[in-house]
Amino acid sequence: MTKDIELRIREAKKSMSSAEDLIRDYIPFIKSQGLKASNKSLTESDDEYSIGMIAFYEAIQSYNENKGSFISYASVIIKNRLIDYYRSQKRHDQVESLDREIFDEDSGSLMDTIQDERDHYQEFDLQSDLKKEILLLTEELKDFDIILTEIAENMPKQDRTLRACRDICN
Repeated sequence: MTKDIELRIREAKKSMSSAEDLIRDYIPFIKSQGLKASNKSLTESDDEYSIGMIAFYEAIQSYNENKGSFISYASVIIKNRLIDYYRSQKRHDQVESLDREIFDEDSGSLMDTIQDERDHYQEFDLQSDLKKEILLLTEELKDFDIILTEIAENMPKQDRTLRACRDICN
């Protein structure tokens, strides 16, 4: 039996169809490993099932005959991938969705209850003032045949040089 699976693994490393056949034959094994990790019976629609199949394929590709039994190796790979998956899910469980419905008198989403502290009118006025200043500066620089993009291109990049230029100008 051991020689049979080792031969099939060698073929699966070379041929995707052989790998698919091997995976298909070991679906009960993959599901049993998922059951051990998740304490629930897996169906084809479960994320754990897909992760187990991908991990089994990874085990096929990375298996070395000289290092021990393939089944033990595949079991460890599947278990580790499922643990990684559960850890990532746990991290995401702590994140609150802004689209979550809130059940109160308004019955809106969490996003609807968040107040925007910014003053959009003031920001618009500041942007308008800034545009006017830039246009005025651009007109004044035309008298010296200077373009704003030339200033940006020729401005010192190092902080030390920039500070020295500022000191000279002041």
